Amino acid sequence: MKRLSTERKEEVRKLSKKTREKNELDRLKREVTSRLVEKGVTERSRMEKCYEKLLEGLVREHESVLRDLEEKRRLLGQEVVGVYLEEERRRRVEEENGGD
Repeated sequence: MKRLSTERKEEVRKLSKKTREKNELDRLKREVTSRLVEKGVTERSRMEKCYEKLLEGLVREHESVLRDLEEKRRLLGQEVVGVYLEEERRRRVEEENGGD
């Protein structure tokens, strides 16, 4: 947007060199301003679409990472329970063998 502002100033400067008539200069300034506003709106909408695409991609990636994390948590939870049950079974076997 700053680039557009600089561009407008340059065009107005060039126009002021071409004509000395105040009404003509004012009309040309309005035309330049109008044209640059349209350019700004177009650029903003283009950038907004790019942002939306980027955001959609990041949301999909986030959801994928979240699903992977939840799956790993589930698997680790199962593994911990499995290790616990194995240790508990082994402890009972040792108690039974030691108690004889």
